[in-house]
Amino acid sequence: MAESTFENANKSFTEWFCTNGGMISSKITFKDYSRENAGRGVVAVDDIEKDEVLFEIPRSLVLSPKTSSLASKISSEEFQELYRNNRWFPLIICMMYESKNNNSLWKPYFDILPSEFNTPMFWNDVELDELRGTGVIDKIGKDDAEKAFADRLLPFIQVRK
Repeated sequence: MAESTFENANKSFTEWFCTNGGMISSKITFKDYSRENAGRGVVAVDDIEKDEVLFEIPRSLVLSPKTSSLASKISSEEFQELYRNNRWFPLIICMMYESKNNNSLWKPYFDILPSEFNTPMFWNDVELDELRGTGVIDKIGKDDAEKAFADRLLPFIQVRK
């Protein structure tokens, strides 16, 4: 039986992770919850003891403005300017850059992430109307996020194309 896309992505991710110093316990595994519209999850396949380490992520695999290959193309001053606008902007820019770079160290990681989202942040106005009167709309922050992207991130990206 041929391996599924889900299994292939998991295998690539796990090989990449472990080859680069990560550790995943044999007591857990990835599970495909796509039939339940829940994507990917981690489940126990054996009893887990209290305080048992299930995975370890080496600092070298933590994506940040310092570890991203974008750091060689953008000065630390430019990252600092982004940071002054919003503390998340440098990481967002790095994630956008690395996710589109086929040679990225983090490609196997991005390959297991969802390719689309169906959370209220991404709903259209008609869908959001269903939440009117609940108090949830004010907590989503969609307008602020779109404005920040248009005013700060998009110009930063366009200047560097």
